[in-house]
Amino acid sequence: MNPIQPPPSPPTAAPSPKTPNPTDQEIETWIQKLSKTYTLNPPPETLLSTPSTKTISAFQTFTTTILHGLEARDPEFTKYIHNDFLDKTYTRVNLPFHDYQAFHRCIAVVSMMPPRRLSHHVMQILIIAEAMQLPDMTFQQRVDWAEDRLDSWYADTLCIESMSEDPDELWVFRYRNGIRDVTAEQVGAGEMEGADSCPVCADEFEYPCPLDTNSGPLQHAVADAERRPRKSLCGHVVCAACFAKWLEASKGYYKCPICRACLVCGVNGCSYHVIHREVAPPVPIMYTMELVLGWHPRRKEILRRVLLDSPYLFLALRECTRERRAWLGFYFRVLRGGVDRTDVVARMLVGERTRLLDGLAYVFQRALLGLHFLDDGHGWEESGGDEED
Repeated sequence: MNPIQPPPSPPTAAPSPKTPNPTDQEIETWIQKLSKTYTLNPPPETLLSTPSTKTISAFQTFTTTILHGLEARDPEFTKYIHNDFLDKTYTRVNLPFHDYQAFHRCIAVVSMMPPRRLSHHVMQILIIAEAMQLPDMTFQQRVDWAEDRLDSWYADTLCIESMSEDPDELWVFRYRNGIRDVTAEQVGAGEMEGADSCPVCADEFEYPCPLDTNSGPLQHAVADAERRPRKSLCGHVVCAACFAKWLEASKGYYKCPICRACLVCGVNGCSYHVIHREVAPPVPIMYTMELVLGWHPRRKEILRRVLLDSPYLFLALRECTRERRAWLGFYFRVLRGGVDRTDVVARMLVGERTRLLDGLAYVFQRALLGLHFLDDGHGWEESGGDEED
């Protein structure tokens, strides 16, 4: 599944006052769609208690609520037909609603990905599922809350800095789940009582220094950032440096270095939270485009135009080339010390790198052509009209 697809404008659940009431035929059409096409079958027994099942169940509750509202011809629900809300939520989403196991696999994968890598449609489903799990809210309040969250996602995803950077593969650990900073009092509680050093490296924990605005420039806000204690969901406390090394060394499943409980959910034996790592950090897309298409004085200006004028297509380009740019980074790292021309393996790697660069050049050229930017063989020039140098 391509994680980025050019989405339409953000959905608006509240219709304008001039929106006409849908006809009985339109309502019946959506009743049939929701009941037959977009209602998932019950999960098999093997998937009854997975983390993704909770998300899917919440979204199914959302679908069922709308379905019952349409069957009752409730204006609070029939209004969603003519404001395009249902189309944007269901029809334009390329997900296998007809196959629970396939749908479950998709949700399991995207739930572990950074939000900035997801498409508008997939992000909307995840946000709606989250909204349906919030307590003490009306249906319209949940829709409004989801819209606000989606607007925030747009603002974060479509800024130039976000678009030009490849989101961190281990985002789920660094920004959302599993590992948290703790205070000295929290370290000394529970099963970690009396612990004042990291159980992995045996170095003593260091804690943030209090901010003192009267003592001149602050030189050390944290005594030793690498030795600050961090706590996983299972309760074990390890220094930040050891946790970071452990995450980088782990592959696929990410477990506590002490008890092997899952670092995402804290459950021992969890087999659901998997992150497939790339062979190397991707070469930044801006640098890759310069590398394969050549340098030109107007390159930065044109790239900025591409980012501003066609942000969703640029995101699609970033995502569809990410794996190849990761392999490019791998080849650069392996061949960094130069190439022995008599080494058969080195020559093979150089050949693979050259083919990879040629393939990336073709993808970027086609993309710029589709965005009405052409490469004339010497530099980039905008198609359609002459401009002063």
